[in-house]
Amino acid sequence: MGAIFRWVFWVTMLAISVPMQLYAACQIVGTTPDGGYIIVCDGPDTIGVASGDGSDIITINTGVPVSKTDQQSTNSTATAAATIINAQGGDDQITNTGSVRANASMTIKAEDFIATHLGNDETNASVAGIAAATGIDGGRSTLKNSITNNGMIEVTATSTVKGGQIQLELFDVTKADATLTANATATGIKGTDNNEIVNNSTILVTSTASVTAWTGEVNVLDQATANTTITPSATSTGITGGTGYDRITNAGVISATATSNATVSIGEVNLFDLAVAGAGIGTEDVPMEARATGINAGDAGSKIVNTAAGKITAHAESSANLESVVLTLYDFTVV
Repeated sequence: MGAIFRWVFWVTMLAISVPMQLYAACQIVGTTPDGGYIIVCDGPDTIGVASGDGSDIITINTGVPVSKTDQQSTNSTATAAATIINAQGGDDQITNTGSVRANASMTIKAEDFIATHLGNDETNASVAGIAAATGIDGGRSTLKNSITNNGMIEVTATSTVKGGQIQLELFDVTKADATLTANATATGIKGTDNNEIVNNSTILVTSTASVTAWTGEVNVLDQATANTTITPSATSTGITGGTGYDRITNAGVISATATSNATVSIGEVNLFDLAVAGAGIGTEDVPMEARATGINAGDAGSKIVNTAAGKITAHAESSANLESVVLTLYDFTVV
């Protein structure tokens, strides 16, 4: 008889589509030689900008607030996404002297999972909540994108997943997946290929992911398999480069914070004979994780300059709360 109960978590700290449809105060005021757009935001805007494949010139004027929020609440797998400036293709020039605020929030309350399975039955009640928020995305480039922040960029991503009641009875070679996953990703500025990125002001990015496990009882007999692993993952990055050459200069403030939390409240797992159950927090392949990075140079040769005036902070924290779990094992069972 063998029993393994595994928790795996990592904490890492590193100091407008075409045709364009713009709303509110972000408007097209001209075009560039390759068919891109000249866009100026000169008043409050809550839609943001998504351009095409041309080389765009996008300017957010001094003091102008541009924001976008995607908040969702459901009981099944879903994604909330908010990107303020999405330049897509072309060699873009983006300048922010206003304020850019992106907020993506996903809350999932999983439905109760009550089932009895015999023979070769398989069932899947896994739920994943994804929240992704980005301030400025330079997109692809042929030569390079030029992105300058002289204002405020504030990005928040929050994913919360809560399991309902669970009552599982599995016999023979049945299989049940009931994993719960929360992913939250917040990025201030990012590029895809070659980029020249300068921050002269403030970038604040915050991601929070939390999962509360199912409450109830799981009985697994014979060669049945049940997986009820819970995995929260939070990632915050102030500036990230792309796959080409990036020159990133910081003369302002970059603050990245990532928090992940897993809670197992009240549960009972009973295994008999050759039963297998995944009932931990994270796995070796997909661990519970909180990752905060001030500047990520990307995948190719790049240069990062943090001037004397530049300040970069990163804070990541993971926590797990195990309140009351009863585990019973018989014969050759594995948890």
